[in-house]
Amino acid sequence: MKIKIDLEQLIAAMEDARRDYNEYFLDRKTGEVEAIPEELLRAAGYEDWEETKKGLPGWEKPLAGLVEAIVLEEDPRWINVPFVPTHEVYELMANFAKSLED
Repeated sequence: MKIKIDLEQLIAAMEDARRDYNEYFLDRKTGEVEAIPEELLRAAGYEDWEETKKGLPGWEKPLAGLVEAIVLEEDPRWINVPFVPTHEVYELMANFAKSLED
């Protein structure tokens, strides 16, 4: 089954160097990229996760189920989007350009 992936969204996630705040995950079923706050991912692994969920601000509550699927259930539907440093992207582009004939 083919899925449609927004490449601009995926590239933006790969280039986001602020990984101390968000991690990004690609949904294999929908092609959507989800940004999950790093603190939520860490919190899901602690014993008081159920209590923590109750105290989440309104905007984070919808993410709780997603965090559980990723961290607690290790659902293969979700793939962690790797960070690709800008200099590596430039090197790939430069190597590709060099490989082209004049």
